[in-house]
Amino acid sequence: MSCERLAPEAHLLALANGKYLNVNVSPAPSPKAPRAIFVHGLGGLGSNHYALIQASELESTHQVVTFDLEGAGKSPLSNPAVILTIQSFAEDLRFLLQALDISEPVMLVGHSMGGVSSC
Repeated sequence: MSCERLAPEAHLLALANGKYLNVNVSPAPSPKAPRAIFVHGLGGLGSNHYALIQASELESTHQVVTFDLEGAGKSPLSNPAVILTIQSFAEDLRFLLQALDISEPVMLVGHSMGGVSSC
C-alpha cells in the first residue's frame, strides 16, 4: 500500500443529515474483514493517517475508512453560520457509518480532538 493509492479513491459521500464528507474506503482484503475507521484531529485531514496505515499494513487485514470532517479538506461546510462541535462531529460519524452500511463493531482510531469522547 502506498499513500498515493489511498488518495485517488476518495469521494464526496452524501449523508442522511444532508451533509457531504470526503471519504476514502479501501478495498476489503476479504468478505468478512473487520473495518478500521480513522478520525483526524482539529485542523487535520483524513490523509493524516496514511503513513500510519501504510506502516501498520492494516489494509492487509482490515477495510480502512478515512474521511475529512465537515469543513476540513474536501468536506464542505453544510452551513457556514453553524458552529462545529465535538457532538456534531460524532453525529456525522454516526451518519457516515449508516451511509457505509456499517452496523458491526469497528476499530475506531482517533488522535487529538479525533479521540475525544462525546459521551
